[in-house]
Formats: sequence, C-alpha cells, structure tokens
Amino acid sequence: MQEKLRVAIIMGGHTADHGLTLYNGALIIEQLILDNKYEVKPVKVTRDKKWQFPEDYESFWQTRKGQK
Repeated sequence: MQEKLRVAIIMGGHTADHGLTLYNGALIIEQLILDNKYEVKPVKVTRDKKWQFPEDYESFWQTRKGQK
C-alpha cells in the first residue's frame, strides 16, 4: 500500500471572507478524504490571526457547524 501524501488546508483569516474560506476548505478536505490518497490536516486562522491546528477533520467540522 502506498503511503498517503500529507496535505495542509489553510483556511479562515481576518478578512471578510473568513466564513467562506472555512466552508470552501471543508469542501476541499472532504473531497481529499474521499480520494483516500491524502493525510489531510486542517489549519484554521482565526479572525484575530491566531493559527489553530485541529487534531482531526471531525473536530474541525463540528466546530465549523457550531457544535463545539
């Protein structure tokens, strides 16, 4: 079995497009996971420019949907 390529998806930021980049980043992450060739690491930049590194996609997605 071939080793998966590690990919970081950086999203968020302090601009007016913060929410849009989170949504689009989530869509990209979902597609990469479905492709099963990548180890995906979400990276979220908050509105106050702090970088967050969720442990896994599921924890990121729950935060994105306001469940956490």
